[in-house]
Amino acid sequence: TQIEEELIKESCAFSSCHGMGIGGLELNGEDDYERLINQPSTVLPEEILIVPNDVESSYFFHKLVTGNEIAGDIMAPGQGISDYQEALLRSWILEGAPNN
Repeated sequence: TQIEEELIKESCAFSSCHGMGIGGLELNGEDDYERLINQPSTVLPEEILIVPNDVESSYFFHKLVTGNEIAGDIMAPGQGISDYQEALLRSWILEGAPNN
């Protein structure tokens, strides 16, 4: 998906980070959809990573963008994500988080 190509591969899927499953979440930038959509956070199981059509309820969005009510630090470490990546993530979630 575009999210995998332009966000996850660029900001998350490194061998020193979620590419190796750091924090209990493995993201490789290729087949991450099933690991994100309607799945609980491994750190805060009451939080859902991506809730289609609902940015405010999507823990993954807050972990990367707002920092609101998250465990640990905002991601990606030391850099966050770009304004473009934030807009891309927000739009994708609001469009129902399609697997395209």
